[in-house]
Amino acid sequence: QDEKDEKRILVVIPTSTYTQRQLLEGLLTFVHKKTGDPWQLHLDLRDLNRQHLRNLDQWRCCGIIAYILNKGERNRFIGTGLPSVFIEPTLNKPLSGLPKNICQFINRHATEGETAARYFIDRHYVSFAYVGTAKETFWSMERQRGFIRRLAREKIRPFIYGGLSTAEQNDFALESRRLSRWLLSLPRPTAVFCVHDRRAQQVIASAHSVGLRVPEDIAVLGTDNDELLCEMTSPAISSIPVGDKERGFAVGQAMDDILCGRQHRKTVFSLHTSV
Repeated sequence: QDEKDEKRILVVIPTSTYTQRQLLEGLLTFVHKKTGDPWQLHLDLRDLNRQHLRNLDQWRCCGIIAYILNKGERNRFIGTGLPSVFIEPTLNKPLSGLPKNICQFINRHATEGETAARYFIDRHYVSFAYVGTAKETFWSMERQRGFIRRLAREKIRPFIYGGLSTAEQNDFALESRRLSRWLLSLPRPTAVFCVHDRRAQQVIASAHSVGLRVPEDIAVLGTDNDELLCEMTSPAISSIPVGDKERGFAVGQAMDDILCGRQHRKTVFSLHTSV
């Protein structure tokens, strides 16, 4: 294959979380399976050994796939004029007025909260609670809103864990005492939805530390379905898969459509989740 026929793609995806690694795995699966001109990838994984790709023209970059962390980064990529696929750009809200050669993938985090509520409702729980991230994040708030919204249809108001001090946000050794007291204060049984599997693991450990039984007193549901984390606890964590591997494959397909001049959607929303 002649070097001039290959497409050079900058891929900027962090891999610090399980879902991000699943996203990258799905993208790489697409690259291996695709037909037509091969892709050469420059992987910027935002890790400690990160090597930037500053001169995109010199590298003959054809396109950008990026998990967007802030507006400045997004605007810099738009400014290159290159075909781009943005993943969860800037607070995960669809952006209008983008150039035609850009596609954006939006994750409906509120859907995950709704899924969690349905999961517990179907199992006839009457007391519900939500534990979000220690430091407030937009996606944690979206999952909380989806959870609350679905329960409101049943005229149920969940208990919401929060009010952490700055010290507690930065040190679980301090926070764990507050979390344990809060869990003890809940009616039994209570169905607790956790923003992600790491939080679910902390909830289960805190429950056990004060003699609460899982799932008899506290039923726990995580998010992301990180198999390693889910198997760390006893009992194992039930968790909502968020479909990031499939989303990564779809991201690759969207970039290929743009590069090949095929019709593509400007905005793609996350796939449906289920437990």
